[in-house]
Amino acid sequence: GGSRSGSEKGDDAEDAAGEGNVAATASDESGDAPSADSITILSVGCGDGAVDLEILKAIASAPGVTKVHYVAIEPVKSAAAACRSRLQRARADGELGPNVVAFVLEEPFDDRPLRPGSATPTKGFHSKHQFDVVLMVHVVHCFKNPYGAVQRAMLQTKPGGRIVAVQPNANGITQLGAELTRDIPGPDHTVFNADELKRLLLQHRHQYTMDTYETRLDVTQCLHRTSAGLKIMSECLQRDLRKLKEAKVMRILKGFWRLAVID
Repeated sequence: GGSRSGSEKGDDAEDAAGEGNVAATASDESGDAPSADSITILSVGCGDGAVDLEILKAIASAPGVTKVHYVAIEPVKSAAAACRSRLQRARADGELGPNVVAFVLEEPFDDRPLRPGSATPTKGFHSKHQFDVVLMVHVVHCFKNPYGAVQRAMLQTKPGGRIVAVQPNANGITQLGAELTRDIPGPDHTVFNADELKRLLLQHRHQYTMDTYETRLDVTQCLHRTSAGLKIMSECLQRDLRKLKEAKVMRILKGFWRLAVID
């Protein structure tokens, strides 16, 4: 499952130079600046773009929306390339129409905390409050300063706009990761979950709404221990299970069995 927290405040997916006005990227490259009835979207850490694409399709097809300007920033080269390819395939398949201008930039997002009264600009942005929607999908926990990243996202959101943050709940795969990878080298699995995001927003007195959705992962291949199943478990736990000894792989497999629901 995961929670979504909202806080007020060209023809193809192209790459673009990092430093510069991120908000202007889509309009500059397309030669068509956002109009009053267009929606501007910034995606912070878009990953492979799977969730972003669904949000893009929903917004682009909403009544009254004539154009969508979408700019994604992603520091990992392979993920940025995957997002770019996903958007290009969606356009080729007719899932995204000509009213969507999309660009993927390979660069990090500034997470330096904002001090009271500070006018320190966000790196890569020449002005503030440029986006109607800022997406932060499974990314808040990746920052050294999570609240700094949230502050910077707010700074780029137009008055009356929304930040949409998607974070996992503390159970399910998140729980497995914390339990099963403590003694396995790799990324820290103390994931900044939805409850922690809620506490952070309350602590700093930000208004928000939170929706909880139940999601399910088909682990059939995992339980059968196929190569595809090992890949899925590796992605979930951010560890390459092919490099682990048999005993550790079996412990992880038992964890998946424990949480699995057999239909």
